[in-house]
Amino acid sequence: MLISLIGTETIKNSTGFSLKYLRFFLAGLYIVYSLKSSTARNLVLSAISITIALWLLDSVVQWLTGRDLLGHSYISSRLTGPFSHLTMPIILSLFLPMTLIFTNTRWPSYAFVTMLMLSVLIIFLAGSRASWIALTLYGLLYSAFIFIRSPKNPILMFVLLISGTLAIGMAGYKFDKGIKGRVDSASKLFSGDYDSMNKATSLRLPIWEVATKIAIDNPINGVGVKGFHDKYRGYAKADDPFKEIGASHPHLFILEVLVETGLIGVAGLLIVATLLYRLSRNNLYRWSRLQAGAAISLVITFFPLNAHTSLYGSLYSQIAWLITAIACAWLFETKQQEYQKS
Repeated sequence: MLISLIGTETIKNSTGFSLKYLRFFLAGLYIVYSLKSSTARNLVLSAISITIALWLLDSVVQWLTGRDLLGHSYISSRLTGPFSHLTMPIILSLFLPMTLIFTNTRWPSYAFVTMLMLSVLIIFLAGSRASWIALTLYGLLYSAFIFIRSPKNPILMFVLLISGTLAIGMAGYKFDKGIKGRVDSASKLFSGDYDSMNKATSLRLPIWEVATKIAIDNPINGVGVKGFHDKYRGYAKADDPFKEIGASHPHLFILEVLVETGLIGVAGLLIVATLLYRLSRNNLYRWSRLQAGAAISLVITFFPLNAHTSLYGSLYSQIAWLITAIACAWLFETKQQEYQKS
């Protein structure tokens, strides 16, 4: 972000946003240092798991009664839980890889199964298709880890979990109008009809078109962090539904990085992805399940096709970098053990 500031057109605003992000790096170093001991790491994940369990219970109350314990009601037939906006499924899907594995290894089996099924149910009812994708990605990556590590293990548990997840999804589709509507809409994504595809992506096609044009015109360092909104109106077509107000962000992580930080930002993202790949390749057979969950959390958090919110937005940034710091504390445990042995 800082390197891409050089020569950017919106340097004043972008500099302010970029400098604010330094606090995440410094806070992350402190978190990693504070979580050196397994006791501290377990305590943090215990607290997060209990918090998420309370969110799930609150969401169930909202589902059954129409309002949660804080008085929040549905937003357009979508669950919000204890939040006043549609942020719960986003936060929930990011924390799930570590918290579900933690509860599976530390809590009674019935508690883990209950939390898993409630998580799937609430994410479906919350109606965030990006969170559905994140949940699917988590299941695929964790299943791959288990089978690579222990190919001879029985697959009955996975069959049961997948069957349970599918059953919840199918029941939601049949009995919940909100889920049915969003699934039917998403099914038209590959129809070839522009209007149907635009509806399936929640009117994101014109936003992606504008983002692509801006990225082509500013390939090296982009237009600066948070500069997309300022440039939108100048690139939007006359019939663009967002021409007057301007879209706040590109609604696709890879496009957001490319538009606002250019190829410099994409190179930084690729470097991080390469480091994570090398770390997983070298330590896959030594990782515990929690360490695998930490790596999966990072993949989901920075998945380039995430389309739900802004990568550089204040809410997502705080959650993303908190997860990054906690995940790194778990992943660096292997390195700490190596240093202690040497």
